[in-house]
Amino acid sequence: MHSSNRNNSGRLIIVEQTGDEINQDMPKIQWVATEDALPYRVMIARELYIGENYNTNSLERCEGFAESFVSSLNEGTQVQLVRFGFCRLNGGNAAIFTHR
Repeated sequence: MHSSNRNNSGRLIIVEQTGDEINQDMPKIQWVATEDALPYRVMIARELYIGENYNTNSLERCEGFAESFVSSLNEGTQVQLVRFGFCRLNGGNAAIFTHR
């Protein structure tokens, strides 16, 4: 278990280990070093229609960070993002989720 504190702007500033127990239901964090972090977006296509109705929330956008190495890969390259799944690079700082 870990505890953390945030500054006034909401940025994480301190993380302390508070125990060794593992909570399987708690979301996991994949760390990326600050000096190697590249802002990144993954787009996830959801159901386009719900019944007969167009789903206005069919495209989910997840914002986060990737290791800068991803910028050296070609558009269309299939990659596995740790704790996320497989994605196809979509150029720039974005990818399209394909499967877990």
